[in-house]
Amino acid sequence: MFGLRRALLISALVATTACRSKGATNPEDLVVRTVTLDAAAMCPATPAECWGWFTQDIHLWWDHTFSESPHALVLDARVGGSFYESFDGKGNGAEHARVIYAQAPEMLRLDGPLGLSGLSVHLVHELRFEAVAGGGTRVQVRTQMTGAVDDEVVGAVRGVWQHFLVERFAPYAEAQAAGEPP
Repeated sequence: MFGLRRALLISALVATTACRSKGATNPEDLVVRTVTLDAAAMCPATPAECWGWFTQDIHLWWDHTFSESPHALVLDARVGGSFYESFDGKGNGAEHARVIYAQAPEMLRLDGPLGLSGLSVHLVHELRFEAVAGGGTRVQVRTQMTGAVDDEVVGAVRGVWQHFLVERFAPYAEAQAAGEPP
């Protein structure tokens, strides 16, 4: 944790210095901020089952894409794997994030902007799949972001993870656990 905080601070200082050296002397020109957000949902199955539902066939519940009808939406949940959207069969698309840590079925860490591609922000998403006493799994995401992070960006990221976990993934997992078709 200390290493991450130090890296974020160094990144912020480098960005501030680079902008100032290019003539951005007005404080409104650059605001570097670091924010941590948490969201969670319950999954009515084991961590291994929830992990599988989260990482396989993600297109069945993930509904924020750049393309109106993507050719493919893939989360390769291995270290170095990619969470990407293919627009067509020609190699056009967008990488939403890269897998930087995977320990199935307990933790998945993604480094990437998800839908904020093109903005001056850096996001790391840590997903934990924790068994709950009495059954089920708590799926928790912690997102740490740094860069040009204003209140609008914070609200968007908070709302999107709430949407994905509570409104999309949890009902999908409940249907899967009940044996219902997707």
